[in-house]
Amino acid sequence: MLDFQQISALSMMVLLVAGLLWLQNSRADQIVRDWAEATGVELISAEKRYVRTGPFFLNHARGQFVFRITVRDQAGAERAGWIRVGGWLAGMLSDKTKVIWDS
Repeated sequence: MLDFQQISALSMMVLLVAGLLWLQNSRADQIVRDWAEATGVELISAEKRYVRTGPFFLNHARGQFVFRITVRDQAGAERAGWIRVGGWLAGMLSDKTKVIWDS
């Protein structure tokens, strides 16, 4: 049977992991928004993909996120593609992005 200290320690670990996951997801979202602003496009949609990762299937690390994106450029043309954010080793500690546009 678990005593109060064990339950408290377990609860703190669960909260810590949940907080770190939330921070990692928020950071990934912010990197995508920053990329859109830096490239001068309007981000219409950005959907995180965990399984169906398009051209990044088998080409992304655990600490990286893949998004399916749709953007509008300054001329009003819409484009769709994929963006991978984060570094191979550093994960969300890195601002790296790689975009592959649909044909």
